[in-house]
Amino acid sequence: MKGKMRQGVLRSLGNINCEIGEIPVPKVGEVLVKVYAVGICGSDIERVLKTGSWHYPTTLGHEFAGEIVEIGEEIEKFKVGDRIVANPMLSCGECEYCTSGMPNMCENYKYIGSSVNGAFAEYVPVREKNLFHLPDNVDYITGATIDPITIALHGVRQAKLEAGTDAVVFGCGPVGLFVIEWLKALGAKKVIAVDVVKEKLDIALKLGATIAINSLEVDPVEKLNKFTGGNGMALAFNITSTPITIDQAIKSLGKHGQLVCIGTPHSNVTISMEGFERILRR
Repeated sequence: MKGKMRQGVLRSLGNINCEIGEIPVPKVGEVLVKVYAVGICGSDIERVLKTGSWHYPTTLGHEFAGEIVEIGEEIEKFKVGDRIVANPMLSCGECEYCTSGMPNMCENYKYIGSSVNGAFAEYVPVREKNLFHLPDNVDYITGATIDPITIALHGVRQAKLEAGTDAVVFGCGPVGLFVIEWLKALGAKKVIAVDVVKEKLDIALKLGATIAINSLEVDPVEKLNKFTGGNGMALAFNITSTPITIDQAIKSLGKHGQLVCIGTPHSNVTISMEGFERILRR
């Protein structure tokens, strides 16, 4: 498929432009996807404004859904016209982790939208092994949220949630909101949402949160201590991974409590002496 396409190209830190480029040609084992929806991940914002890219120029974008418009050689399970979403992590398939069934730990992986060009473009090539069929009853915009939805589910699964457990979620951005929905869907009794933005907390309540705590207005640890009668929470999720929320999450937990950290910190994380004492004693 020859022709030109528009793409969002990061040329240097803080310098991203809409440019015209060649439509990629799918290699062996790849298909060409027409992008119908793509999300802006928090990591994309960091890459544009703070951390920069692995290389320049880079076309960002890894949360996307679209339609296959061309296939390369040796494609077995997909065809032109299929609606798809994709796993953006391109594991090598050869290192000891890939060959032992842990491709997420690949030592030589690449990633769509950072180390290879991504979906801030009209077309993007994708390996067949990274594709998933998008059901007909799921629209493209919803499909583009599959990546953060599965991140949230993975985090909830790590906690070994039991039905009837209460949980607190620190950080109500998209992933935090998905965590709240998964917790409710998988049997959590009460879910407490903590954030500093009223609009996010309002959405959290609409999505099933039992209580919303604005930590700019009250101390969430004190509030949660009262909520539990001094026993502490059984389960806490930290989505923002700022130093203060990690410490608050630790302090909110009761004995044998579990903390799941999903967000990536962008500065050193220091745990208070009281928080570390709780890890040891509880």
